[in-house]
Amino acid sequence: MLEVTEVVACLHKAGVVHRDIKPRNIAFNSAGDLKLLDFGLARLEREATMSGVGGHVVVGTPAYLSPEAHNHQRANPSFDLWALAVTFYEVIAGQRPFVASPEELPDLIQSGRWTPIEQHVPTAPLSLVTFFGTSFAHDIADRPRDVHQLDRRLRSIRASIAV
Repeated sequence: MLEVTEVVACLHKAGVVHRDIKPRNIAFNSAGDLKLLDFGLARLEREATMSGVGGHVVVGTPAYLSPEAHNHQRANPSFDLWALAVTFYEVIAGQRPFVASPEELPDLIQSGRWTPIEQHVPTAPLSLVTFFGTSFAHDIADRPRDVHQLDRRLRSIRASIAV
């Protein structure tokens, strides 16, 4: 997870928003190097459009889109931070935090109704529970503000559970 965060930090430093981070777009090559794939939706932040247009069109994979993306706001790095958190949750829990039909999914995400990690991982440390609680906060101001803050929180979790 920290390697993925480092890759996204490089993208954001260059002003690029990936807009489609999800497990399927993360892979390892034969040498074991992590690769972030599928840059088809990636854009320079200053050139990124809204996540879609009114109605049902959104750019990205709906299960990994932030509330702002589902509200068709202009794409920005927070879209990737949200997708990273959803991806990390899925890696740890084996399923996504927001589970609903495609029609109900945007409302579930926008209303902040997600399954707490401890329901899937009863032994989850408080630091991990807190990480997801802030990462999926309804108010964007309560979430990690940039990829560096997200990275620091992940490193803190790793340090707190290291044996």
